[in-house]
Amino acid sequence: MTGSLRGALVAAAVGGTLVLGGCSVGGADVAARVDGHVITESAARTAAEQVTKAFGLQEPLTIAQATGYLIEAPFLTKVAEGKGAILSDDAIAAEMGGMKPTPETLDVVRANYLHNQFAQTDPAALDEVSKAMKKASIRVNPRFGTFDRDAIALAPATPNWISSQSAMDQPASDQPATP
Repeated sequence: MTGSLRGALVAAAVGGTLVLGGCSVGGADVAARVDGHVITESAARTAAEQVTKAFGLQEPLTIAQATGYLIEAPFLTKVAEGKGAILSDDAIAAEMGGMKPTPETLDVVRANYLHNQFAQTDPAALDEVSKAMKKASIRVNPRFGTFDRDAIALAPATPNWISSQSAMDQPASDQPATP
């Protein structure tokens, strides 16, 4: 399990992650809410730091990426349990070099591992996860992105002061645009 778990985490940190989304979720430390369950920013930060340290990631796992995994974790775990594919806390902790992982860190590692395993061996399981996530109430702190129900992913946050077209390229409001 060591090689596949480490490889999956490195690939996720480098290649991206689940796309988040939502509206105001309330509370200064709330990163997201999933069916009423609160994911705190501090828990996501600690999980990101522990995963980065334990697996020696070249690119640190971000708080947004950890939040994405924490959003996806209960859905992946439920499908995995239904298939008898359990990854125990002890097995995960054993891979973390003596570190005492938080429950959220365990969930991040488990979600990453299960997502990658399903992607490689059981794509239908990911379809089950996607269907369940589409039905769920998922709200994300806008600082971490927006939840895209079609893609079942976290889209990066784009501050309202950033435009896809520069002001120099836009026509002046009092002059007609030229084709």
